[in-house]
Amino acid sequence: MTLDEARERYPDLGFALYALVPGEDLTMEVVTADGTIFTFNGPSEAAVMDSAFPAPVPTENAFD
Repeated sequence: MTLDEARERYPDLGFALYALVPGEDLTMEVVTADGTIFTFNGPSEAAVMDSAFPAPVPTENAFD
């Protein structure tokens, strides 16, 4: 999921994606309507987004 997709899918959440130190990890803060802040870090936007919004676990596998 991209940041734009997350913003569209979750319009009630606020997002901040930033890097304070060049060459260090990015930080993304997700703010809920009640002001709760969730923080995720990673080396790229894609890594941060994967941490915040992991892909769903498949409901079927090779053993079903």
